[in-house]
Amino acid sequence: MMTLQQASAQLSKKEISAKELIRSYLDRIAAENRDVGAFLTLCHEKALQKAEEIDSRRMKGENLHPLAGIPMAVKDNFCTEGIPTTCASKMLRDFVPPYTATAVKRLEDAGAVMLGKLNLDEFAMGATGEYSAYYPAVNPHDLNRMAGGSSSGSAAAVAADHALLTLGSDTGGSVRLPASFCGVVGMKPTYGRVSRFGMIAFSSSLDTVGIVTPTVWDNAMALSVLAGEDPLDATCSREPVPAYCADLSSSVAGLRIGIPEEFFTSDLSPAVQKALSSVIEGYRSLGARLVPLSLPVMEDSLSVYHILSSAEASSNLARFDGVRFGARGVGSTPEEISRSTKERYFGSEVQARTQSGAAYLTSEHYQTYFQGALEKQRFIKSAFASAFGRVDLILGPTSTCEPPLIGGFSRSEKRSFDRFTVPASLAGLPSVSIPCKTEGVLPIGFQLVAPAFREELLFRAGCAYEREVTSHA
Repeated sequence: MMTLQQASAQLSKKEISAKELIRSYLDRIAAENRDVGAFLTLCHEKALQKAEEIDSRRMKGENLHPLAGIPMAVKDNFCTEGIPTTCASKMLRDFVPPYTATAVKRLEDAGAVMLGKLNLDEFAMGATGEYSAYYPAVNPHDLNRMAGGSSSGSAAAVAADHALLTLGSDTGGSVRLPASFCGVVGMKPTYGRVSRFGMIAFSSSLDTVGIVTPTVWDNAMALSVLAGEDPLDATCSREPVPAYCADLSSSVAGLRIGIPEEFFTSDLSPAVQKALSSVIEGYRSLGARLVPLSLPVMEDSLSVYHILSSAEASSNLARFDGVRFGARGVGSTPEEISRSTKERYFGSEVQARTQSGAAYLTSEHYQTYFQGALEKQRFIKSAFASAFGRVDLILGPTSTCEPPLIGGFSRSEKRSFDRFTVPASLAGLPSVSIPCKTEGVLPIGFQLVAPAFREELLFRAGCAYEREVTSHA
């Protein structure tokens, strides 16, 4: 697999033209997407036209951004002007936005070439990639296995070498989990680090723009373009944006990496246990200080996440009532139309979560469930803050297992796949999943978590692992 960094160097040296590169990716997608299912929409002509423009500017001697000419794609819950945005739902099957999401626009302004829109679990609700209303995105390493979700297409596209950079959304692990299953790098920045404007909401207090790439350096380059305040998003932070690629060759000697006992549970598969032990020994050999840690955030995290995210989803998706937004059902009253619309055009997972969320917000349950979950969330944030008083980073598994076979799991089992990624989401912290060096065929990821707005620590530690242990970079 070519990396973004390698492709950027070849383009800069004119060893390959942007049009040649983009055409090769479009041809590969056309040949393989029927099997992988990563793409819902291809922007063939638009992509080639943009590539020609990049080539013309490069021939004129313009100083172009390293992303200029790089093939990228975005999850189909990012609005894209003039290009369908479906959220992999029948509800939005005919929706063509009149504007483009800030994150997408920033990549395009840097010269990245959008190949198309990527598959997902409907409205970003799911951990497997199976809940798309159109067809599932599957794992390129084994087409009988899950790609993970909800950013299934985002991870599968990079793993299949159908794009060098993709955007996903990460609410409770929706970028990191599929990155682990597909053997690529998936990054969830600090909540507010990247603008959410134009990203269709699932859970507004947790949704975060995520980045999927072949390597950590590639991810850092992408975040350097995406990060920064946006007047169109009131939740976007004004924190200064570091030069993420400036310190990636630094040593991790002396870096304190916490190993929380609660993340190394008995139900980790033998392959995951072996891979994580190897990662820990790898960092120890690089001079990092491995610090045993108790981080009591696991017990209630999944329950807290599902209460808060479902409640916010029920509020956000209430607008799809057949009156102003989305498809329209039948009925003689607004209430009948709304009920008919949601029953007909929302899939089973979306219906289940929004109905649960509506119940949590009733006067009967609000105090016990929703307010109780907010109180537990404050405890989780406090526990992470206390841990980061002792360590610089926290290391753990991204998932309990290798990518599972499709089918054979209950809804509750599928929802537990992201139990190791949910705590960082509830705390609003940056986290990245990085492929472990393994002896097996199937990918396994490990996860690093950093304090808020310290993404550069994740990149530094991740690059050291790639450079010294896996030799990816």
